[in-house]
Amino acid sequence: MSRVKERYKDKVDFQFLNVDLNETREKADKYRIRAIPTFVFINKSGEVTDTFVGVIKETFLVKKIEELF
Repeated sequence: MSRVKERYKDKVDFQFLNVDLNETREKADKYRIRAIPTFVFINKSGEVTDTFVGVIKETFLVKKIEELF
């Protein structure tokens, strides 16, 4: 994840939520995050394009990010 984050840091807004904290509970609820890890892909229009629960491979993560452009 850190390599992907570094690669796309100027193009993608990566956010990491602690679903147990009250400060982030609203966002976790909005995107229906119930398990960790959960990846939510949101396009430039603010629409959720995909959600994946569980560990995903780096190559798949890159592919999903590239689809957003």
